[in-house]
Amino acid sequence: MSDFSNNNIEVYSDPMILSMIGESLKRKRINLSITQEELARQTCLDRASIIRLESGKGATLHTFIRVLRMLRELYLIEPLRSATNLTPIEAYELERKIRKKRKMRVRHPKI
Repeated sequence: MSDFSNNNIEVYSDPMILSMIGESLKRKRINLSITQEELARQTCLDRASIIRLESGKGATLHTFIRVLRMLRELYLIEPLRSATNLTPIEAYELERKIRKKRKMRVRHPKI
């Protein structure tokens, strides 16, 4: 999955990025000599899910992670994990701020 290596990913639209990810996964699957049916069976998914992912039509994160794991590419999400090393207190404070924003509503005076 190296389509992004020398490019500024920021310039691509979401559909383009999905397409690039799907194409990369497809190439990796083919290089491993695995058919879509085999990959679907190994990941306990249906073939339609694999087709959607490889065509860039979107997939759930669950599908994406299962496919990455089966293709031995799960290491690609490691930067996401290391970027979010919050202490428990930081995580609690962040969650509290998010909840507080959701609760904020316009209060109308009672008549």
